[in-house]
Amino acid sequence: MGEQANKQPKEKLKREKEHAERGESSGNSRANEENEAKLKGKLKDVILKALASVKDVELGVDLVGLGLIYGVDIDVKNRKATVKMTLTTPTCPYAGVLLRQVEEALSKIEELDEIGVELVWDPPWNVNMMSDEAKKKLGYYGED
Repeated sequence: MGEQANKQPKEKLKREKEHAERGESSGNSRANEENEAKLKGKLKDVILKALASVKDVELGVDLVGLGLIYGVDIDVKNRKATVKMTLTTPTCPYAGVLLRQVEEALSKIEELDEIGVELVWDPPWNVNMMSDEAKKKLGYYGED
């Protein structure tokens, strides 16, 4: 009996996770919301790691460190993510290359069936958006 009692909570957690992944209600919407939030958090970390593998062609610094990633919208239920990003300048000659590299990096994430990349210009990028590590690498010693 003890083994059966131990097994039931594990099976319940497994079912709740599956329900959360499908966006279904299992009678415990708070648990579903918490599971979905955890999944979003983990998936966001995976996405940012993938984006950090993409380096600016001219500067040799990753896009996350440069502050070019403005946001990540994740739809766990539909296995979809949209990245909002910018470039250092609207006239960047490597825009097409960078966007292709971003899409390629995101396409390797198994948890996603659909990806989107939205190029935005507001707010305009500036050096203060870079991480301290990126500033050091590029020799930026200006005021913050």
